Amino acid sequence: MKILIVGASGYLGNTIYKKLKEGSNDDIYGTCCNSSNQELLKINVLNKLDIKKVLSFKPDIIIWSIYDVEKEMSLSQIGINEIINGISEDVRLIYVSTTVGEGKQQAENIIPHKRMPDEYFSKYINGKIEGESIVRKHPNYVIVRPGSIYGYDYDGKIDSRMKGLLEILKTGKRYSRTANMYASFVNVCDLADAIIELAYSNFTGIINVAGERAVSHYDFNIHLARLMDIDNSFIIPDYKQDEVYHNINNDKRKLLLNTLVRDI
Repeated sequence: MKILIVGASGYLGNTIYKKLKEGSNDDIYGTCCNSSNQELLKINVLNKLDIKKVLSFKPDIIIWSIYDVEKEMSLSQIGINEIINGISEDVRLIYVSTTVGEGKQQAENIIPHKRMPDEYFSKYINGKIEGESIVRKHPNYVIVRPGSIYGYDYDGKIDSRMKGLLEILKTGKRYSRTANMYASFVNVCDLADAIIELAYSNFTGIINVAGERAVSHYDFNIHLARLMDIDNSFIIPDYKQDEVYHNINNDKRKLLLNTLVRDI
């Protein structure tokens, strides 16, 4: 069997790719846009000819792990759409999305909330919502909605939030994070394991993957500091007038998957 990871040089994609290379007997292929890794197939997923070229390998499973804050809509309308049009119905397609709803304990059947241009990460979230609508046209699909991804990847590299904390620590400034705004989070290695399990399962549909406990932005940053074994006294709490929740429900994940997802 052939498995193709689109975006195999990225933070999550690299972890999925290397875990599969290490633990699978299948033929594992990965793509990148400009990585120096000679193992990976260099393609531009916004180029239809490049996508046709990589699909000529006739993969049995495709895992889409690309994201781009600015270009997500184009990635969906060109990249995902071209893949859907270029594969047979039996090819398994796993699409890594994001949290697309609003509110507390969002289940998989929540109606996606399109963001206004001035809202946080609007281009990214709206692009993922568009990607989901395109992916659902394919019969053998899985949409993974993860919490915010964090932690050390397969190669021991840290995520962007951890890098940001280190930079702020160097400045000697205080870093204020909201202690009563809650979200869901997932360790990158746990998410990769869940996606690999889904790749080999028969499940189709949408599934949330995150730690079960909603965590405040303040507690999350304290956790990141502890992961890196740095002093966390520069991280200070602030508070909104009312509690705010943007977390996802994990009942389906706990029912269907054996992968353990750690809580913070």
